This record gives sequence, C-alpha cells and structure tokens, in this order.
Amino acid sequence: MGKLEIVVVLAFIALVLSGNISEPSPVAELRNMAWQLSCTEPICVVSKAQIGVWADRGLFAKTKQEVLNGSVEEALSFLLVSSDADVREKFKSQIETKIHEVKIGETPSDELVLVANELRYRAAHNSSDRESRTKLDEINGWLVENGTRDFLFIYSLDVIELKTWNVSRANLSDAELLLFSIISTPINSELIGPNSEQMLLKRRISNEIEKPMPQLELAEDLCALSFYYSITYPAVMLKDSIISMMSMYALPLALICWMSVLSYFTSKGKGKSERFQKEYSKNVILTAILAAVLFPLLIQLSLLFSLFPAAIYMIFIIPILLPTLSYIWSSTNLLKDYGLVKISRERFLISRYKESILIAAGSALLTLISLFVLINMQNLFGYMSFSVVSALAVLFLLVFFSVAGLVVFPRFVEITSQSGEIRSRRLKGRIKSLAEKFGYNVGTIRVIPSAGSNLANAFQTGLIGNNVKIFIFETMLDKRKFKERELEAILAHELAHVNKKHVMKTVFGYLIIACSVIALFVIAGLLLEVADLSAMRELLTLSAPYIALAIAFLTTMWMMRRFEFEADSAAAEMGYADDLVSALKKIDRHNLTPNTISRFATLFSSHADLRSRVNNLAAEKSKS
Repeated sequence: MGKLEIVVVLAFIALVLSGNISEPSPVAELRNMAWQLSCTEPICVVSKAQIGVWADRGLFAKTKQEVLNGSVEEALSFLLVSSDADVREKFKSQIETKIHEVKIGETPSDELVLVANELRYRAAHNSSDRESRTKLDEINGWLVENGTRDFLFIYSLDVIELKTWNVSRANLSDAELLLFSIISTPINSELIGPNSEQMLLKRRISNEIEKPMPQLELAEDLCALSFYYSITYPAVMLKDSIISMMSMYALPLALICWMSVLSYFTSKGKGKSERFQKEYSKNVILTAILAAVLFPLLIQLSLLFSLFPAAIYMIFIIPILLPTLSYIWSSTNLLKDYGLVKISRERFLISRYKESILIAAGSALLTLISLFVLINMQNLFGYMSFSVVSALAVLFLLVFFSVAGLVVFPRFVEITSQSGEIRSRRLKGRIKSLAEKFGYNVGTIRVIPSAGSNLANAFQTGLIGNNVKIFIFETMLDKRKFKERELEAILAHELAHVNKKHVMKTVFGYLIIACSVIALFVIAGLLLEVADLSAMRELLTLSAPYIALAIAFLTTMWMMRRFEFEADSAAAEMGYADDLVSALKKIDRHNLTPNTISRFATLFSSHADLRSRVNNLAAEKSKS
C-alpha cells in the first residue's frame, strides 16, 4: 500500500471515529429547552423554527407540524424564518384575508411585521405585483416611525429590510439587546466573532434562563442565544447540512477525476506507459476521495472547539488545499520514479508549488467574481426564483470566464513556465519561414524550459493577434531526441490550428451550445414558474447548468478531435506526413501515453489515439 493510500485510509478511520463527537454542551442545552417550549405566540414559533433551522432538523419538523395544525398567525410567524411552500399553501386563503384586513395605524405592530414579510415574499417573486410592493413600503414606513421596538421588530430588521437602526437601547431587554447587537454589526459578527458586549449579554441571559420564567421571555432568550451560538459554533449548522454541502464538492471532484476513473478501468496492457497511466489515474482518484473525506471530518472536529466564524472557512479551504499538496507530492514522486523528471525532487516540487499558488490566487479571484455576479444578479432579478437566477449567472460566468481565460491563459503560461524565444539562429530561421507560410511571425512561438523533465509536447492557445501563442517543450529542441523535420512537423500542425482558428471555433462553439441549452432550461423554468409548478421548476433549473455543460463538453470533444485530424492533414499536405507520425510516436513515448485507448474513452478525449491519427496521415499521404 502506497503512502497516499495510507493517508486516505487513516482519514476514513478518523471520519468514522469522529462520529462519536457530540455537539457542544451549550448547544445541547439550548436545543433541549427549545423542545420544551409549548407556547404559540409569534416569538415562540420564531424561536423554535430559528433553532430548528440552525441546529435541529427534528425541532424544525415538529414546529412545522404544530404550525400546520395551528392558526394563520403561527403560519406567518413560521414563514418569517422559513419560506416553506407547504405552510404557505395550507394557509393561502387565510393569509390573503389577513393581508386585506390590515389597517395601518390600527393593526398591532407585531401583526404588521408578519404581513410585511409575506408582502416582501410576493413582491420578490412576482415583479408585476406592484400592489404588494406599494403596501409593503407603506407598512415598512409606518413600522420605522411607529413600530413597537420589541423582540419581533428587532428580529425583522433584516428580514423585511427595515432601513433603520434607530432603536433606543435603553428600553430593550437583554435578549433584545443581544439580538440587536448581533444583527446590527454583521461584519464584526461574521468575521471575528462576538464582541465584549455580546459576551456579557450572553452570560447574563444564560444566568437568567436557569431560573423559572414565563415561556414568552424564555423563547426570546433562547432565540437570542441561538444567534450567539451560531457565531461561536458555526460547525453545528454545517453538520446538519453536510449532505447538501457535500454536493458543492461533488461536481468539481467529479470533473477532476472522472477521466482518471475512466482511464483506470479501461486501461489495458502491462507496458510501462499503461502502468504509468494507471498509477497516475489512481493518484488523482485517491486525491479526490481524500478531499471528500476531509470535509465532513473537519466539520466533526470543529464541534470540539468554539470558533470565530472566519475560521469556519478553513473547513472549505483545507479539503482542497491538503489534497492538492498531497497530489503534487505523489505525482512528482511518480514522475521521478518513471524517469520523466531528471532534476532533484525538491527543485521540481518547488516549481510546481509556485504554479499552484498562482492557480489558487486566480481561483480565489474567480470565486469572488462569481459571488459578486450571483449576488448582484439576485438583486437585479429579485422577482425570479434563486435557481433561475443561478442558471443565468452560470450562463454569464461561462461566457465571461471562457473569453477572459482564453485571453489571459497565454500570459499565465509564460509567467509560470518562464518560457522564452528560440535561441538557435539556424532553427529560428527555419521555423520563421514555416510560420510565414501560415501568416505568423516566429515571435509567437515560445519554448518552455524542460527543468530536467523528459516530457515533450506542443500546444497553441490565445484568441486573436498577438495574444495567440504556440508553446513547445524544450525537450523537442534536443536533436538527440527529435529531428529538425519532426519539430517542424509538430509546429506545422500547431500553426494549422492557428491558421484555421480552431481554438476560437472550439471556445465559441462550446459557449453557443452550453448557453443555448441553459437558455432553453431557463425559459422552461420560467414557464413552469408561471404555471406554479415550483418543485419541477427548481429541479429543472438546478440541473440545467450541469446538463448543458455535459452536452457542450461531449460536443466540444468531438469538435476538437476533428480539428486535430484537420491540423494533421494540413501538415501532411506540406510534406510532413512521415515526420509527423515519427514525432507523434516519440511524444507518446516520452510522455508514457498509451498508443490506443478504448472507443468509449475516446468520446471524452480531445485527441484521438495514436493509431487513428497515424491511419489518417497515411490516408492523406496516399492522396498526394
């Protein structure tokens, strides 16, 4: 058993053992007391539902059942915490009546808060419902000026978007003060945890609830404490949402390792290249498994400590960071063992870690851009459901990142690889004449230093003009390994890609297909939304990006294989057919690439196998 396998097994064992870790005692006490609440006033319902959402799905389900058997006031209170479709549907007619009965200035403040929340929901989900928006603005305006500054009012400051913090702290209870302090200082609460005032209020409330008190006051205290503990024990909420959280990792991990899974199980033969590909694929799969195991493991371990909220982000970062570092380490050892890297392991690792840092920084930037787009699109298209807006955001980001990535990628490769121009004047002259036949200058061709590696390859990237670059590995300039005409054949192949604008066609073809499929799903989702088929709409729109990307990916792979044959044919027409065959065989040998792959695996590959390309070149040669 290899070292990476041992790490994965140990992580699994730790995950199993971590199941014995119980939740923090303050959270357990809070949940137990919330279960004992039997009052039906709005704040009692809000308190139980809030604690249920955060720490106890069972309590949430119990509260929902009580609400379904209760009054419209209880239903509206529950909807203040959770926009539950079942509750809204059950009390649809009664809520409608309640809204029409409201009279500003006469209806009690707490009832106005509940109605305002329902009006906010309607306005957000139906842009044409101007009546709800107008009435909401009237109620909010009155609440700001005249609303009773009680616990429910403070709880609703963010929920119904009351644009005021004009609350006199002198008349508030400890629970109201704690709640107001938390929701009025979101940056502090989110990043560095509770401040000194909040900790003092928490201690006072904890001392209060040890004594007998009316259930209404107890409900306020428990609700306020739930906000406080959600800051200090954020892993509690993640624990109950671990399945849905894991789905965030499922797609990226699947995209990373599915080709490796395919390669591992379809690889045939016992040659050196087949053994290498199988071991390399195994490392990728083990890395993905390690990331999947570390996420729930870190959540379980986080229950042992009181954390400030910013620390919880490490739960999302570490499962990606550690497996990435272990993958670089294990794959470097593999490359070294198979003779693909000649320099010291330490030097090669350092260069790869530098690349990883740049990739991580770029990924962080892309994540921030994605969040910015998603949040602002949600604000812009607030009348649409979150899933429809998410699909639109995916569509926009797909176009933006594809075009931006194509423009930035050549420069990124130059920086990370420290590529330079061809030094040999004689070779530069031969390549210059070859490049001019395709209308390009030799400055577009860059050499990637081998850094002691035997890896050999060449690729073209970039969009238009000077942004277009062709990169060749330094190994291919070694006359002992590649003849000049073999190098020229490979460059003719890459220049044909440039001349025929294959990269641009590939990217925009991919975008057109993906965006068309997403657009169809969004339109279908909107139609289902109009038809009030919410469950089907959510399923359709949530799956749209993944189905679109899958269809676009398979189609794009087919296009790229066709483009590879076209570029091979162009090189053959220039008299490089035999040289290209020889060069391709050497590249496969240097990279330990199998000569043939299964027909099924070919569907997911951008390049056909060597045998197919050799047959195509033989056919082209016979034509000339």
